[in-house]
Amino acid sequence: MGSQSRRVALAAWIAAAIVFVLTGVADRLGYRFNETPSVPVGIWRVLPVNGPLERGQIVSVCPPPTGVFLEAKARGYLSEGSCPGGLEPMLKPIAALEGDAVEPTGDGLRVNGRLLPSSVAFPADSRGRLLPKVFAVRLVVNKGEMFLVSGHGRSFDSRYFGPLPLSVITGVAAPIWIANSDK
Repeated sequence: MGSQSRRVALAAWIAAAIVFVLTGVADRLGYRFNETPSVPVGIWRVLPVNGPLERGQIVSVCPPPTGVFLEAKARGYLSEGSCPGGLEPMLKPIAALEGDAVEPTGDGLRVNGRLLPSSVAFPADSRGRLLPKVFAVRLVVNKGEMFLVSGHGRSFDSRYFGPLPLSVITGVAAPIWIANSDK
């Protein structure tokens, strides 16, 4: 390896180390880069929950290391992350809270009778692998639980893993910078 090649390799390693350190510092400060379509792509700040949770609020959750989430990681729906089981935290909107009725229909999910856009549960993922079918009839969200549904039709959300306990929330997410946004 020539002198020029060594300098390029060293520069690449230094750049990678800087990105690694900055990513870790940003994560500890509550900043997250979202690259999935579950919520708009961009930089988000995760802050502690301050007040009651609301439908439509975007939360950061650590999915529990159960079979459905470990399979999601194996299939590439989730990446390696800092949550138990090595799962990555997810940013998802709250669709339903305690007492809300969630009903699957041919048009998508209805929460308290209101149709959620882009909420049809698919039988299989984009590679043809079967997706879990969590419920086929109306369910009422229990105390201490939430139902998360993204506005993106192919999002891995409560359509496939069901309600989650509120205890998995790590904070409420607010957009800092959104890619390709008119805001």
